[in-house]
Amino acid sequence: MATDFSDKILFLKNIDLFGFFHDSTLERLVQESQELELAEGEIVFSEGDLGKSLYIVLKGEILIHLNGKNLTTMMSGTFFGEMALIESVPRTAGAKALIPSTLLEINDSQFQEYFANQPKALMAIMRTISARSRKIHSGFQPSEPPQIETAENTQEGSLRHLDENYQEALVFNYPSFVFTHVNTLAALEIGYSSDEIRTMTFMDLAVHMTEEFLN
Repeated sequence: MATDFSDKILFLKNIDLFGFFHDSTLERLVQESQELELAEGEIVFSEGDLGKSLYIVLKGEILIHLNGKNLTTMMSGTFFGEMALIESVPRTAGAKALIPSTLLEINDSQFQEYFANQPKALMAIMRTISARSRKIHSGFQPSEPPQIETAENTQEGSLRHLDENYQEALVFNYPSFVFTHVNTLAALEIGYSSDEIRTMTFMDLAVHMTEEFLN
């Protein structure tokens, strides 16, 4: 993710929460907001922490977890942490970086200034909360499908859609069953590294299934 203001503004405008803001407002918000660089495994917040900020994922992957259970992964272009901020209550779950990640932090005073009195912003938050609740309970991730603009980035966009909308994403070729793509949470759950999984086939993991059955 580039650090140039114009790049960040363009990035934010593609997120539902920021899409209705004027460029000058977004520029001011970006200038005032703190950018957090997180190492792999670094904690954003823990269960019970005071909810004083919400976060936008500029790049990387953030795992939301509760009592040792992985709930969902927040990918680039998603935001999280808004519920505790809105309700002024302790965090009900924890968040940590699965890989090196960059977040934009929106603190309480900024939220009150830019979002609290904006009906469109509140509606965007409500839509995200509703979608997140449904998808977590059904095994999906809370985010809108990415906008695929050109033929060249169709495959990349489709894979990003898998990463953003499913807790674990594994993609394999047919009929070879060789894995071509795996996201971080899938590798974490299976217990292999991404590189190791790419040397395996679906049959190596689904040992109880036969190739004939899958065909």
